Amino acid sequence: KRRKPRSSVPAILQLMTGNKSADAVDLVLHPEWIVPVIPRNQVLQGHSLVVSEGRITAVLEREAALAIPAAEHCRLPRHALLPGLVNAHGHSAMSLFRGLADDYPLMEWLHEHIWPAEATFVSEAFVRDGTDLALVDLILGGSTTFSDQYFFPEITAECAATRSEEHTSELQSPDHLVCRLLL
Repeated sequence: KRRKPRSSVPAILQLMTGNKSADAVDLVLHPEWIVPVIPRNQVLQGHSLVVSEGRITAVLEREAALAIPAAEHCRLPRHALLPGLVNAHGHSAMSLFRGLADDYPLMEWLHEHIWPAEATFVSEAFVRDGTDLALVDLILGGSTTFSDQYFFPEITAECAATRSEEHTSELQSPDHLVCRLLL
């Protein structure tokens, strides 16, 4: 009889920290690949991700994950799950200036185009609208965290907090949760 090879996944991935009871979890995702933060430089195949109460509670071998009682098992045969990206430097509201005077040298672009446009258009409403647009761009691009340096930072923070609350309440359905995790 052929022995099944031992998992190459370190114990740190076998978390199961959230749901220690036999109760069903919310969601088990079965992607083609999982790209974890730890261990570095590994891509897991034949593994699944367990979600309970909006949190990842385990990364398990597919066979074990298929046996877990869950509200939903979601097969993702051509998908890779990876951690959200971080945009560490941005000016969210400037998304409204996208395409304005592209391809100029930096100082000419700033002095002759961007700074005059900012003097004309930047306001709380401008920052709110530009940040809302940027938040859509960020999440569609896979970013889950961003840092922003621009005018009216309290407006940017308010937009981010409001959108986060809206999306968190929308994420009660497993379908929305999948979208959140995949983006």
